[in-house]
Amino acid sequence: MPSEHACTICGKNEPNAIDLYTRKSKRLKKEDHRREQSTDSQREQGHRWAHRNGYAVRKVWRDTQSAFKDVTRSDFDRALRALVEAEVPALWAYAIDRFSRKGAEDLLKVIGKARVIFDMDGLDSNESRDRRWIINRA
Repeated sequence: MPSEHACTICGKNEPNAIDLYTRKSKRLKKEDHRREQSTDSQREQGHRWAHRNGYAVRKVWRDTQSAFKDVTRSDFDRALRALVEAEVPALWAYAIDRFSRKGAEDLLKVIGKARVIFDMDGLDSNESRDRRWIINRA
């Protein structure tokens, strides 16, 4: 395993790797501030977070569908699989509500096994005090 990882967005080397997961809901009301947060702006925010925290972006996973239970989100499933199979040690998501509508079901697959960052919520699954908040909010 290399000691440095090259960011796939800008090429900068960092000691750790992280994947970004971006999702834009198509069912937001006009007055909802999350409407403004495109997958591109989420990627930019995640990219900045990664470098501030010593991570290089390995992969950006993107879904532009609803997160309801009956919708297949292939990039989401692949991002979780990459975490579970230890291809990458961490996953960044803009916010818990951009992650999943299945509640804690999806989170329990990875919490305690890998790091998941919810930037807008200020929560990190590596922090034991945050885990309960993450599960409750999910």
